[in-house]
Amino acid sequence: MHSGRKDASWKRAIRFMFHTMFHVKTSANWLRFLSGNSVLANSTTEATFFDRIHRPFFDKRSNTRQRTQLLLAHFDILTHILDAKQLQSVMSGSGINLASLIGKTGEVIDVNLTRFPDFDKEGGASLELTVDGKTILLLTFTLTRKYNNIALTIGGIQSREHAQTDCRTLLRDATHALHGIQPRILMIETLRSIAQQLACNTIECVNENNHIYRALRYRNKRVIHAQYNQLWLLVGGIEMTNGNFSIPSFVEEKSIESRPSKKRNEYRNRATLLHSVRTQVCEVIPPFSLINKNTNAAATVKIDAIFSNTTIEAL
Repeated sequence: MHSGRKDASWKRAIRFMFHTMFHVKTSANWLRFLSGNSVLANSTTEATFFDRIHRPFFDKRSNTRQRTQLLLAHFDILTHILDAKQLQSVMSGSGINLASLIGKTGEVIDVNLTRFPDFDKEGGASLELTVDGKTILLLTFTLTRKYNNIALTIGGIQSREHAQTDCRTLLRDATHALHGIQPRILMIETLRSIAQQLACNTIECVNENNHIYRALRYRNKRVIHAQYNQLWLLVGGIEMTNGNFSIPSFVEEKSIESRPSKKRNEYRNRATLLHSVRTQVCEVIPPFSLINKNTNAAATVKIDAIFSNTTIEAL
């Protein structure tokens, strides 16, 4: 078994060298960026982390140059949003808490910012929803840049499997605990709160037909059960010319008075819960103006140089 792991490691190394030979410039940019950030380089032990630009990412149609742009932007922005300790926690998978809530019947609900290597193909980070310490749902996203502004992409939103418990039952119970808010809607609203803090107007959501597991190499290995397109439309999404969806970073809520009188108390509880999430997110994620102020000149030159001649295009 030890010999098998060694063989797999050698094969991975050979593939990495082979891909690097054909994409010298992009590979050099990626490795140079990682080597210049000790937290990123030291906070993950997966061998596959360093060859991520050579593997599928976000959209099955993306090429090496586009993947490199997305990943460089994501981790550069992440290092400016989080301090070194927070960044290490996210990269290691232990995560940081964005919001803590008490459910309808006393459940402890947490929304965390973390990273799961199993979902690295869908995005650079994940929002994790837990109820009483059990992970219920993950929304995987990427921080990037588009037309010199921060943008977000959502590459996946999936429930977590648990032994002896059906995931549908867990989601139904979580919805009840959240006063009727669907867990997936709560996750999107949390991401919207992050987007607003970063002055981000663009959230691009992958079309289920463009999901990386729709690629030929994964077609017989992974099955996508979630109906992404229906979800994007439900939250105000519009299909873009590239086939993916764009959802607004902010949606004005209806007034409590406009709701049916019998349900106003429930909607009031929902509004209170969402307000709490947004308030707590703002305490963890600094506003865009502060990020700009804290970004040193060297980092500014570095990221501008990366994107000055290679603006991220629609995938």
